[in-house]
Amino acid sequence: MKEKLDVKLDTDQITQTRSKRPTISFRDSAVDKITKTNTEFGNRQVKEFKFDVPKGSSLKGLQLRFYRNTGVKNFVLSIWINQRNEYYIVGAYPNIRCKDVEKIYF
Repeated sequence: MKEKLDVKLDTDQITQTRSKRPTISFRDSAVDKITKTNTEFGNRQVKEFKFDVPKGSSLKGLQLRFYRNTGVKNFVLSIWINQRNEYYIVGAYPNIRCKDVEKIYF
């Protein structure tokens, strides 16, 4: 068999297996607006939000996790270590505000 099977490029879009996390601004008012009534969980117990921070910012990798059952909002740091994603909880939202998270990072 010396013939090529196909010479055309596939024009179909690649379907992603993971949905993108919604982005919110890094302010206390934006975190306050997230409630159980206006959050779509689907069949998951946790909804994760990315923060809209500049690309070179030290806050890159910071996320907000919102739990369906308890209503707890945690600041979570997502770091790529040893070829896998590790998550570290910085603190819960009512106790730690956005300004406090910036101080912890610096």
